[in-house]
Amino acid sequence: MRDVELDRALLGLTAPWTVAGVDVDMRGQRVVVRVEAGPGPYPCPECGTPTGRYDSKPRRWRHLDTMQFTTWIEAAVPRVECGTHGVKQLRVPWAEPGSQFTALFERLAIDLLRECSITGARGQMRAQRSSNKMRPKFGETRIIVKHLEAAWHSSCEVYTVNSP
Repeated sequence: MRDVELDRALLGLTAPWTVAGVDVDMRGQRVVVRVEAGPGPYPCPECGTPTGRYDSKPRRWRHLDTMQFTTWIEAAVPRVECGTHGVKQLRVPWAEPGSQFTALFERLAIDLLRECSITGARGQMRAQRSSNKMRPKFGETRIIVKHLEAAWHSSCEVYTVNSP
């Protein structure tokens, strides 16, 4: 099985989504999985009416590591223009709308925080403490990590996951 086929299977992608390519940076210990939505038509995310591509927006999500390599998913996510709902971005099957992380990465973060300290979870996710006042630099993504139990309701910590 080739890397493209393997990643498609592991991500559970179905039409219209497909893996267009996989880039491995041995020096930077990074894997980028490039995903495409195909030519369309696409369903409106609100009502399911088939419609053509309006435009697309480049997006990037932090995914679970591939071995010791940080892994990212990149896609130009199509937007559609529905006669009823206007211009809407397609939903991607690997992440929640608006998230910068795949659902599997978010699940890992939550599981780590339930089992170890914030410092331990931060180390496992290769995250650094950030100031709420600082804007992320190019190539960085922010993750909000909430404390366990009572802290879920009273405070949060902001961390930056570096992407070289």
